[in-house]
Amino acid sequence: MARLRDRYELNALLPEDVRRAELLTLIDRLCPGGSIHHVLWHIPEQAEDVYTILVDDHSVVSFDVPRGRDPMILTGVRIQSFRQFRNEIGQGKDRIRLDGAAERARKLLGSTSVPRG
Repeated sequence: MARLRDRYELNALLPEDVRRAELLTLIDRLCPGGSIHHVLWHIPEQAEDVYTILVDDHSVVSFDVPRGRDPMILTGVRIQSFRQFRNEIGQGKDRIRLDGAAERARKLLGSTSVPRG
């Protein structure tokens, strides 16, 4: 069981460097008031980075970050509720990753509430 949990380990997005801090600022403009940001997917591509981020336990933001842009911009932004995104991705490893991130967010927020939206 430990191996299964490790396989779907999540990364919290923290302002460890200037680029991540700038990314968090842009995400906060899209979903104000979020305090826990889990990276569900980060796909580096040749011209851009593609992100899907869970904000707290209620919103999922997907976007592209073109490389070489200063200041950083987000393109292809899509904001969904937790429930909408969860229904869209179906079953399997993606659902395991999403549910794990939401559970961790609720623990960090000190809440046992059901996700909004």
